[in-house]
Amino acid sequence: MRNSRSGELDTAGRPRHRQPTDAAPPSRRGAVGSLLLALAALALTAAAIVLWPGDQAAYDAGLAGRPGTYTATHCWTSHGGRGSTYRSCDGTFTSKDGATVLHDQMLVGTPAAMGHPLDVTLEPGGGYAVQRPSHVMFDLAGCLGLLGLGLGALTVIGDAPRKRMGSRGLYRRQPWLALAYTGLLGFPLLMLLAVLTLIAAVVTILAGS
Repeated sequence: MRNSRSGELDTAGRPRHRQPTDAAPPSRRGAVGSLLLALAALALTAAAIVLWPGDQAAYDAGLAGRPGTYTATHCWTSHGGRGSTYRSCDGTFTSKDGATVLHDQMLVGTPAAMGHPLDVTLEPGGGYAVQRPSHVMFDLAGCLGLLGLGLGALTVIGDAPRKRMGSRGLYRRQPWLALAYTGLLGFPLLMLLAVLTLIAAVVTILAGS
């Protein structure tokens, strides 16, 4: 019996065709690598949410910092580039508990009206966040968008083992399928919610809130 390019020969001298076999299962190193990538994607998504829209949402809602009111005593309009204008005010900040009163505080681009207290939050850096529903909605839209991108990354990571193994093999019996489906279903849903939240924020601004 001898070998040929098409395979071994049987006793009758005809080529013996081998049955196709499933691709080998992914190595343990590849599985650990995919798991680490998934954890890294989740960690980066969580960090981005906490450091930007989540953190700002807490100030815009008065849940962090020092909430209180800002009362403008003097306002003026300034001119910026390309014919733009913005409104600035000098006034007094009073914390909600009355323990902190700061005079001669300037707010730039503020909707404050002279003599009418405006709900604001004093941030640790000395800036002020205006407490408005539209601001919180914008922050929420940012959180949803980032979370959707994170789930989209899980779709790519969860689909990687199948690309290495082909359509057969042990892929369907492994947790990567659930990981990929989680991202595949979560990404469009969260992005849709983010867009709807942005629309609600714009409508709220147009309504004067």
